[in-house]
Amino acid sequence: MTMLRYGFFGEDDAQRLFLQHYLAVISVGQSWQFEADEVFAGRFRGVNKKQVDDLFAEACQIGLSEYQQQCFFVGRDLDDHSLAAFKRKQAEMQETLRGL
Repeated sequence: MTMLRYGFFGEDDAQRLFLQHYLAVISVGQSWQFEADEVFAGRFRGVNKKQVDDLFAEACQIGLSEYQQQCFFVGRDLDDHSLAAFKRKQAEMQETLRGL
């Protein structure tokens, strides 16, 4: 079985646990399985959305390069439920990553 190591940087344990369980469910019956990078998780842990906004690009870059993760997830609350607010935040985060 192929193990896909992933990194997660987010605001809270609820996001981390949801992702862990979701990835376990979607990998049932597959020839691959997700494995959380717990060492990375101990080093990078956000406490609020401002910290996630400020550090997600660095966390992503370090996770993928130094920790050799195959994929990376960012968990961030979006208190405004409008689609426009989601798209603005998504575009902002994508632009930040392009600048790396």
